[in-house]
Parts: sequence; C-alpha cells; structure tokens
Amino acid sequence: ATTVFYTNADCLHHIDIDGDTPRVECMKQSGEVTCLTSSPDHSFVAFGINDHSSEGGASIRVIDASTMEAVIDVSHPNKVTSMCISQGSESLVGLSEASSDMIKLCVFDMKQLKQSAIGELVPNTDSLRWEVSFCPTDEGIVCVFGGDYAYLLQVLNGYVDKFSQIHFDDVTCHSWASDVTMAFGTTTSSIRLYRETIPLQIVNLSEAYRSFLDSEIPECRVVAMTFTIRKFAVATQNGILLLFPMHEGNPQREEAITIVLSECRLEAGNQPILSFDQTEENIVYTNGKELLVSCLRHVNGMMKDCGKVVTVKHLKAITNASISNEFVATLDADGDIIISSRNSGRIVSYSQIKDVLAIFFTDQLYQLIVVTKIGVTAFEVAFHSLEPRE
Repeated sequence: ATTVFYTNADCLHHIDIDGDTPRVECMKQSGEVTCLTSSPDHSFVAFGINDHSSEGGASIRVIDASTMEAVIDVSHPNKVTSMCISQGSESLVGLSEASSDMIKLCVFDMKQLKQSAIGELVPNTDSLRWEVSFCPTDEGIVCVFGGDYAYLLQVLNGYVDKFSQIHFDDVTCHSWASDVTMAFGTTTSSIRLYRETIPLQIVNLSEAYRSFLDSEIPECRVVAMTFTIRKFAVATQNGILLLFPMHEGNPQREEAITIVLSECRLEAGNQPILSFDQTEENIVYTNGKELLVSCLRHVNGMMKDCGKVVTVKHLKAITNASISNEFVATLDADGDIIISSRNSGRIVSYSQIKDVLAIFFTDQLYQLIVVTKIGVTAFEVAFHSLEPRE
C-alpha cells in the first residue's frame, strides 16, 4: 500500500492512495500538529505537537509507519515548527523558536531513541518560516534556512554549533539537490545551487517549462522543493511542478518533466508541502487546501491537470450547506464546494465555482443545484468533481 500522511489542526491523517477510493484515517493528538516529516525510506513519521492541556508545553513524537505505534514521545519546552530525519534514518533534528531572537535545535538518535545533541542559533534576521535539513551524506551537518540567511551547523559531541552562513536577497526555500549540493529557490523562477558557501550556478526554471507551454508565464516564486537519490522536484507559486531525473548526483535539466496544475494555486499564507511517495512513482503536493497526487509512471514532456485530488478542506467560513440521503454539500466564502459521504465522512467531490449564492440537493440521486449571480445550474456528483448536467 502507498500511504500519504498529512495534518489538519490536532489530527494526523493517513491515506492509502492505491485504488479509486482512497480511505482517510485520523489519529487524534493531544494538541495542534505543528510540523510533519517522514524518513527517506518512509519507515518513520515524525511530528511536533503544541499541547492543549492545562499544563501547556509541546512535544516531539515519532511513529513507526507500518504499525502506527510511537517509538519516540518526549516533551519539549517550545513549539517545534520544522523537523527532518536524516538520509539513513539514524537521526532526527527538530527546530523551535524559543524567542524572537533565539532558535533552539535538538537532535535525537533514532536507534537509541534518545536525545543526542542540543544547540542554539541567534539568527541575523527574523523569519516567518524556518526550515531545517540534514546533509544527505553527513548527518553531522545541518542546514537551517530562514529570513535572508542559510546557516550551516555541525553536530559534534552533544552540541549543535554554527560554522558558516550564506546571505541572500531573493531566496524563498531550500532543499538538498544532491549528496553535497544545496538548492535555494528564489522569487524569480530560478534555483541557486551551492556547495557549502560556494555558489555553483543559477538554474532558470522558466527555460525548463517554456518550450512545453504555448504562452509566456511570468516569473514567480519557488515555494517548495524535494529531493531523492533518483529525482529532484520543484513547485512554483502558479501551480507548476518541475521534475528532474538525477544522474551522478546532479539534476538533469534537459530531461525535465513539467506538470501544470491549473487548479492548484498556492493559497496566500499557506505552507506548501512537496514529496515523493514510497515508490517514487507518485508525487504528492498540498497547497494548504488540496492534497493532490500525480502519477509519474511512464510520463515525459508536459502533463496538464494530471493530478488526482485525494482530499480537500475549507479555508474560509462555510456560508451554505445541503444534506441528501448519501451526501453532505458545503459551500464556503471562496466558492469552494465540497461533497462528503454522510456515512464515512470521506471527500467524494470538490469544485470551485465563482459567485455562488446557494447550493441544495434535489430529489434526484446525485444531483446538486448551484445558484450563482448569473443563473442556476444542475450538477451531477461524480467522483473527484461536479459534472454539469444538460
């Protein structure tokens, strides 16, 4: 089975995406799940929790992905906002903001199941978003990115200490692009490649997808990246995913696959997540509202609207709802209509329609009426979408 994990408030969800009817399971936690990561071999899932209890506090939890049983469950003085498990699944690093001018890091030994190192970092600038990662070939090297800086730290003798830093003006996110090369996404559709603090090259992403698309696409932010030994993927703010095969540790730009997700734009203020599944035949992307899976099997060139939405949630207040014998339909202020099963709660269909005033089911099976400012349309509730009726 191919399992995808994601979070929503105080629930850790997991979905078996194989087959036509993905089943969503929820594991209720003691507080808000603040960050989530998995080991490169997908054997462990780690997440931070901001506890709702009267005592408050936070915790770090690691579960075995095959049994869903916790193997590490420890309290932490601060809310953990970013985590990473090393390439060999031997170490876990967690990042927390102790104050506006202090970052704390803790490292856990995944084999001995105990904390092995701690450290503090005084950042040069504030940041709304912090990222942390291990060097794929050296678990003693950690990269922290936030604000206009990337900080390189060494884990040694129980401590995590900064030994170098890189300053940027236009960088939005980071990932490793090979065993020793770091990639930094920019605000201008490009990636800066570095080896430690040495700049290697700038990759212009618009060159990779312009030849596949009919019209010019304006420069936009790189919002997420992910890396495996065989593949490197990039997501941009306008709903374009670029997939590069790896050869001898380097992304092959001339063999890039362009995936255009015209209905999967990044919502303002949301933290996107991009990852591969266990088989590396599916790429998983969430923009904060939709969780979408694109199958990469036997593809090349350019694919348009190939992703399958496996779950979705409302981001704005619900303004209207209707219930039938089988379904519950909800409408929010953005015009998002979500159809879920009354029996299982599973998401059946999703659509976004402009200027919707009201929705209601009719006596006819699977028929939903949508009232907009310009008229009334009957839709059939189909799997993954609403289909207009004649």
